[in-house]
Amino acid sequence: MIRKSTPSDSAAISELLLKAFSPSSYEAQLRVLVVSEDDFHEWVLEVKGTIIAHILYSPALRSSTKIGYHLAPVCVHPDHQKQGIGTQLIRETLQSAELRDESIFVLGDPALYERFGFLKTWNARCPYDSSNQHFRALRWNTEDPKFAIEYPPAFTQAGE
Repeated sequence: MIRKSTPSDSAAISELLLKAFSPSSYEAQLRVLVVSEDDFHEWVLEVKGTIIAHILYSPALRSSTKIGYHLAPVCVHPDHQKQGIGTQLIRETLQSAELRDESIFVLGDPALYERFGFLKTWNARCPYDSSNQHFRALRWNTEDPKFAIEYPPAFTQAGE
């Protein structure tokens, strides 16, 4: 069952992020910082009372103006990977009422995200990918000049 997260899910989500991204703790720290702000969307996939997958969307900015959301992080418990769970979670949340009309940006495996309709963006430049080779956007069709897309402060604060 995919559902919006609740505050009572916090410990289970942190544990899942630590397990899925081991040995990195960055993603768990990032999530705590992002959800301390007001503008985010977060879902979990729960099976028999256990959270086995998680996805988080945080604001994507241009000159401090929100232009959509960043998809990060997304994870599936290692024991449940390669079963289509991550695909289901991404697909369903991208079509949610909260996000279906929003531009979504992601830094990740191009082959994976292109399956969902993400395309390479030439004008929105990712500060974490100097060549912009792994940066993709969904529902982003602007012809504006190049600019550096901004992330919430949590992305630089996590791991400090």
